[in-house]
Amino acid sequence: MLRMDWQRSVGLLVALLSVVAVGWPYTESLADYNLNTNASANAPIDYWGEWPDHDYHPSPDNWRFPMYTIFLDRIANGDPTNDNINGTTFEHVIDSNQMRHGGDLVGLIDSLDYIKGMGFKAIYFAGTYLMNLPWAYDGYSPVDTTLLDMHHGTLEDWRTTITEIHKRDMYVIVDNTLATLSNLIGFKGHLNDSADFLATEYEVEWITDRQYVDFQFSNEYNETCTYPKFWNETGYPITTGGVQDLKGCYNSDFDQYGELEAFGNFPDWKRQLTKFASVQDRLREWHEPVRNVITRHACIQIASLDVDGFRFDKAVQGTLEPLADIISTYRECAKKYGKHNFFLPGEITSGNTFGSLYLGRGRQPDQVPDSVDVAIKLTNDSDSEYFLRDDGLQALDSAAFHYTIYRSMTRFLGMDGNLVAGFDLPTDFIEAWNGMLETNDFLNAFTGELDPRHMFGVSNQDNFRWPAIKNGTVKYLLGLYIVTLELPGIPLVLWGEEQAMYVFDATASNYLFGRQPMTYQTAWWTHGCFSLNTSKFYDFPNDKGLDGCNDITVTYDQRNPAHPLRNIMKRMFEIREQYPVANDGLYLETLSQLTHNVYLPGSETTPTVTGLWSVLRTYYPGVQQNATQSNGTLWLVYQNGNTTATYGTSCTNQTAALLAPFDSGKTLKNLFYPYDELTLEDGPGGSGAYGCARNLTLDPWEYRAYVEAASFVDPRPTITDFVPGHDARLISPADTGESLAIQLGFSQPMDCDGLTQAISVNSTTTTGITASFDTANVTCANITARTTSNHFVGEVPTVWTWSATLQNVYHGVHQLTVNNITSVAGTHTNAVDKFLFRLGTETNPLISPLANYSTTLLHQSDNGSYYIHHDAAGADQFRYSTSFGSSWSPWTAYTGGNTTIDLTAWSGTSAQKWKGTHVRVQYFSRLTGSSDYLQEGDAGWKEGVARRFPHMWWNGPYNQYGYDAGLDSRMRFDADDLRWKYDFVYEWPSVGQISIWGTDEDGTPDTTGVYGDVDNSSVVQRLPPSYLSSNVINITELPPFPHLGWTISLNDANLRYELIPVGSGWAQLVLYVLLWVVPLLMALAGVVIFIRTFYRVQLNTDGNVAKDDKLPLLVWRRLRGQSSDESSERALSAAAAAAA
Repeated sequence: MLRMDWQRSVGLLVALLSVVAVGWPYTESLADYNLNTNASANAPIDYWGEWPDHDYHPSPDNWRFPMYTIFLDRIANGDPTNDNINGTTFEHVIDSNQMRHGGDLVGLIDSLDYIKGMGFKAIYFAGTYLMNLPWAYDGYSPVDTTLLDMHHGTLEDWRTTITEIHKRDMYVIVDNTLATLSNLIGFKGHLNDSADFLATEYEVEWITDRQYVDFQFSNEYNETCTYPKFWNETGYPITTGGVQDLKGCYNSDFDQYGELEAFGNFPDWKRQLTKFASVQDRLREWHEPVRNVITRHACIQIASLDVDGFRFDKAVQGTLEPLADIISTYRECAKKYGKHNFFLPGEITSGNTFGSLYLGRGRQPDQVPDSVDVAIKLTNDSDSEYFLRDDGLQALDSAAFHYTIYRSMTRFLGMDGNLVAGFDLPTDFIEAWNGMLETNDFLNAFTGELDPRHMFGVSNQDNFRWPAIKNGTVKYLLGLYIVTLELPGIPLVLWGEEQAMYVFDATASNYLFGRQPMTYQTAWWTHGCFSLNTSKFYDFPNDKGLDGCNDITVTYDQRNPAHPLRNIMKRMFEIREQYPVANDGLYLETLSQLTHNVYLPGSETTPTVTGLWSVLRTYYPGVQQNATQSNGTLWLVYQNGNTTATYGTSCTNQTAALLAPFDSGKTLKNLFYPYDELTLEDGPGGSGAYGCARNLTLDPWEYRAYVEAASFVDPRPTITDFVPGHDARLISPADTGESLAIQLGFSQPMDCDGLTQAISVNSTTTTGITASFDTANVTCANITARTTSNHFVGEVPTVWTWSATLQNVYHGVHQLTVNNITSVAGTHTNAVDKFLFRLGTETNPLISPLANYSTTLLHQSDNGSYYIHHDAAGADQFRYSTSFGSSWSPWTAYTGGNTTIDLTAWSGTSAQKWKGTHVRVQYFSRLTGSSDYLQEGDAGWKEGVARRFPHMWWNGPYNQYGYDAGLDSRMRFDADDLRWKYDFVYEWPSVGQISIWGTDEDGTPDTTGVYGDVDNSSVVQRLPPSYLSSNVINITELPPFPHLGWTISLNDANLRYELIPVGSGWAQLVLYVLLWVVPLLMALAGVVIFIRTFYRVQLNTDGNVAKDDKLPLLVWRRLRGQSSDESSERALSAAAAAAA
């Protein structure tokens, strides 16, 4: 059956894995994606692969530089042919933000200049690049440990990409899930409910036909097993509380102790033994044979791909001593390939006390030095009393995204709620840093040198984006300042933070995150109004996040080189380069803290400390060799209040003075625009003490960084503005070639002629003509400094412009590249900046997301064939479907004009067939990095009526989700208001789903096109198959009286639905009364008819004719009042007596 191609494809995928399982360890058909090249391997431990004839990229000496976090799927799509490479309908789903977007390695290469141009020196690939379930875009559920995810590209594509990254002097950090895999194993008797922790373990089974290739479970029980050592969150070993019940175990590669949810308070040792969040099977990494396979396969990744580090997901859910053994093995492997500083950070979500066990050689609370001064001078030759493990068994290098600092950051920036973990550091950043110096082993496992490398971020892929909330963008910038310039370590930025991206992807109230792609899409726009009440924060101040579905710029390309946040971020990173103390200084001291406590309603007795901090950052005296170098002092001053305030009103009062780490009389200069200067006065201690800044006024959430004015280094120039605007969509009715005014803005005067020569244009047009500049009429000018209307703190201004006319601009997509230009002062931008704009008609889907249906798209020729009339200038490729997306033609080069199409023969049920001919065309644009452009059309359908689905059914418990075919569940299409409708009268509350294909030939409900509203946003979408049962529309409210039910009314153009009251309670009441009254009336009528018939007299003894009686005799008498015929009466009496 045509519409079930996806099922056959899933079957092929299952069969593929089964073939690998039977014919492992090497299958020729997967050679392009297989890290294992040892065709003669007899077991997984024998796998091997290397990058042939390759010079491996050495590790950096210092990892303290900015890193950019990406989900590869969410960056850019460079090759649409791998979007649905598994052949299912659950991969690249354009109208869903819960499945793949299509990002791949080709698209990432196209975006590397954008990433490099911000000042990043490393890219952290969040989620593994290993084979995952078809819809698993995040990569955290691998089904194999040596096969690559085919959606991203081949092994050669990976090598090409990593080479391009290394060419740009950047490094590659990839995710490593340690011991967690996919969701293929279920606990017997608990496939449909939770399997609580069981110390004696469960028997297990494969959930489906899909199985792991290299690891197997067993239900053969060993009465005794050698368990690893466990620690409590207090930082000490634990032997009670259930640990003592761990004696035997199954002879399995997997832990079979049950499952725990992702959120909740559970002992750490239980988390280390259970299936994560009920969806990730856990390998028994504490069993040496399993551990050896894990490390072997990870070493293949180093050897085959030349990666520079692993970031360990859920690191503290690995058992401690086995994890240290694993990581030490990775270090030895990396050394073989010239990587003598291979980076190995890990995710630590616990408090600092427990996390300290995992850092370096580990440190229990009873091993903490007496002071910071003692701790910072420790070496690997120091007394072993300060370390948990021997040298050579170091575990994590650092925390990857420091959750302790993140929790403190949320409170510092005004969030409310229970924002702490047990046994953690103080919320004050300076106190927290000094606490880390004491409790964390910061010695580099390779060099033995003091080398703090915690990765600090304001958000990450598992947390909300700050611009979504009230005042969130300015709060984010203050947070970025803290993690970039105050805390010694690695600034970690999530993709899109530099563009103030804010849309939520979350579908649950306790898990808020935003993972919007960088390139064009419509799903995040369609589903951009997030209204779930979160349980994570008290009174969550959602603001822009409520309204993303009404902001069309959400669909724009998010790689804008001139975005003001991007330029502020660049400046912060530049400060770290220009002033090395901002990168490597390890000494922090609070000089002044002019604050007060604010008690928020959801935080009970925990205050939010609010006000100003004055902080010294410098090299640690007596420890860092460069402590005496010039520019070795950085003064950081900032406030987290929500109002403008003046601080330092007195320089004689110690409690009111704003102290600075420079002598009185020194002139200081702010490193952020407007680069203000101030001169210090004597502080409260008089001459020789710290200087004092008087009456410093700071805006809400303002930050500054001061150095001596004589040591100030001018910032590099940067591009600050582009007219007509990055990814502007310009409407043009005719494709005749136009002239367009272009303007570029810069932060410094530039070399006008050099800039003109450095700009190039790339055009994707149907005509094939590339636009060009009229270089004879270029205008360059100094202007009064201006910033955007946002007026962000430290926003880089435009002070100089370059203007020219772009000629021969035809319909399509155009890219302007500005290549590393030079200022008048001779300073380079050190960036390759690329801007986009589009030109075309309103009906071009590449111009407007509203052009997703066209009445002129599909036509029928005189000979009966059908053809597409394209209007998609700017596209590179296209494909089409005549079965509403159930099957597709191959991707084809786009040339415009008309395309004759082949209609797919129908083989579904009669109920699934539709009237007329429908076509769905999908377009791909390389310059915009997206294949999310759709346009649909019809022929032989209602004239001028748009439809995007063939039919719909409303299914739910009331009809057993479609299994009860006796109830009519088909929705009707209202051609007048273009909505699908179904009148639903049932018990309340209730739930339901919208099914596109209804029931298959065998009576089974089809699951390929099921829509629900899991986040209660009044917009439906599809979810992966594993979430099918939860993807429902919840109808919790009773219809208002006198209505009895709801009409589900869906707009298929934007997937929004309404619940419209339907049915009349008064009519129901009348019917109810009639059902009582009518039977009584009918009964009385029946009695009357019976009596009349029974007493009807036919005997006549006197020959007189009697009139027909209408009622029984007695009643008739009473009505008449007298007898009208005594003779007849006597005759009747006689007849009655005779009968008796």
